[in-house]
Amino acid sequence: MTRFIITTAAALFAGSALAGNTLGADVNADVGIDLSGQTDTEFSTLDANGDGMISQAEAEADSTASIRFNEVDENHDDMLTRAEFSAIASSSAEMEDETAE
Repeated sequence: MTRFIITTAAALFAGSALAGNTLGADVNADVGIDLSGQTDTEFSTLDANGDGMISQAEAEADSTASIRFNEVDENHDDMLTRAEFSAIASSSAEMEDETAE
């Protein structure tokens, strides 16, 4: 009986973990966030304490992130998520495209 409970719990845990990863991928795809390459590297570099968020103090290491921090901090929690940070890169790329035209 104990073996059955442990096996069932392990299967449920594994299924939940897989569902969570799938959900995260779907959310990122739905909103069009591309965190590959340079944006992801910049985020990781600025996230000095590795908590998955960029504080205002951490953002000060990058002039653009520091200047645009309040603009992209959508929920005004004084922390930038990866999605919020990607808005800086997206809008910067759009501005560069407009300037090139």
